[in-house]
Amino acid sequence: MVCARQADYAKAEKLYRRALALAPANPILELNLGLALFKQQRFQDAAPHFRRVLSKQPAHAQARELLVTSLIQTGRAAEALDLLAPAPADDGVLYLRGLALSRLGRHDEARRTFESLFQVTTPARARYLSGRAHAEAGAYEQALADLEEAARLDPSLEGVHRAAAKALIALRRYDEASAHLARALQRDPHDIESRYLRGAIHVQLAEWIQGRGELDRVVQERPASWGTHYYLGRAFLGERNAAAAVKALEQAAALAPDRAPVFFQLVRAYQMAGRAQDAARARERLTALRTAEANDEKTLLESQ
Repeated sequence: MVCARQADYAKAEKLYRRALALAPANPILELNLGLALFKQQRFQDAAPHFRRVLSKQPAHAQARELLVTSLIQTGRAAEALDLLAPAPADDGVLYLRGLALSRLGRHDEARRTFESLFQVTTPARARYLSGRAHAEAGAYEQALADLEEAARLDPSLEGVHRAAAKALIALRRYDEASAHLARALQRDPHDIESRYLRGAIHVQLAEWIQGRGELDRVVQERPASWGTHYYLGRAFLGERNAAAAVKALEQAAALAPDRAPVFFQLVRAYQMAGRAQDAARARERLTALRTAEANDEKTLLESQ
C-alpha cells in the first residue's frame, strides 16, 4: 500500500486493521499489520500477528524472523532462541541467534555464532551483521570497527554507511557520522532514514537552516514520525521562531505523548511564545515522565 511505502505506519495500521476485520484468515494482511506495528517499534503489539502467520504457515521465514526480533526487543531472548532452533543457519538467522545469546549473557556462544557468519556469507556482510549486533549490545566502539571494515570491503553494501553513522552518533562523533550519511545518500537519495539522521545531526550542531532543509523533506514522507517534528521544533527554537516551534513540538507530543525530551522542548517553546499556563502544563507532564536526563543521542536513534 502507498501509505506503507511512505512509512506512514500509523495510517497503514488502521487500514490493515480494517482489512483484517473483513478477511480475518488472510495471512498477508496479518503479516502487514504486524509490520506496520513493528515499524512503529511496537514490538509487543506486533508479535501476536507474526505468531498467527506462523500458525497458518510454519515455514514462513520472514514472519519467524520478525517474531524473533520482536521477542528479543521485548526481553524474551530465551523464547526467541527456541524459535530459531529449527531454522536453517543462514546469515539472518545466525545474526538473530547471536543477538539472542548476547542478550542472555551467553557471550562465548554469541561470539562463536557471529564468527560462523563468515562461513555462510561474504566477509563484508559478516562484518556488517556483527557490527549491528555489537551496536544492539551497546558496544559502539567494536560496532564501529566492524562496520567501517564492512564499508571498506564493500562500500555499496546496503545499509552499511547508515549503520556506521548510528554507531558514531552514539559516540557523539557527529562530523564522521555526517560523512557516512552523505555516502549513503549519494548511493540512494531516497534513503529517508539517512536524511532524517543527517537533519537531526545538523540540529544537534546548531545548524538550524541545514537541519530544517533535510527534515522538511523527511516530514513529507513520514508525517507520523515524532522525531522529525521534534527536531524541526528544536531548529525553530534555535531560530527564535516560537510559533513554528510550538506547532512542530505539539505535533511531536501528539505522536509521542510519553517522550520526555519532547515535553522538555515544548516547555521552552511555550515560554518563548509567552504562553505561561501551557508551559506549566507541559512542565507537569515532563516531571511525570522524566526519570533521568534526556539523552539526545538515544532520542535521535530511536525516533524512527
